[in-house]
Amino acid sequence: MFAPPPDDDRVQIVDLLQQLISGQQAATPAEAMRLQRFFALHVLPTQPTMRVRQKHAQHVEDDSQWPTDVSADDYLESLREAILDPRASIFLAEPGLEGSWTLYFVGTVRYHSRGRHSGGRIVVLFNAERLFWITGFQAESGDEYVERRPGFWVHHSR
Repeated sequence: MFAPPPDDDRVQIVDLLQQLISGQQAATPAEAMRLQRFFALHVLPTQPTMRVRQKHAQHVEDDSQWPTDVSADDYLESLREAILDPRASIFLAEPGLEGSWTLYFVGTVRYHSRGRHSGGRIVVLFNAERLFWITGFQAESGDEYVERRPGFWVHHSR
């Protein structure tokens, strides 16, 4: 289990996100790594919650994006792997109806995460202002999927 981040880490991440948003600028490689580690280790749930089980049912059981034997714990771990992958990209989408910026991590689908209807990339969404996990799924073309939203690449590895 991962320890909650110290309050100053949380404040620094919020400050970094606000700087990136206000300047609509790319992150340095070190800043991108900090965002990846923070969201993968401190914001993504560490254990299956009711929401994780709902998303697992939707994307694994119903949509067959992952193999049918993938548990909710395995689903979470594959999202974490995608976020932490050095080849992952990060996109900030402008506020929509909900009024908050959304942070998208777009990572590689590893072989063990490929289901019958697997996508080419794993997309993991977080609320960038209130720092909570929204969902994680596979999209055939993850980069193009997120680029349909108004926003900008914070870190683009492709």
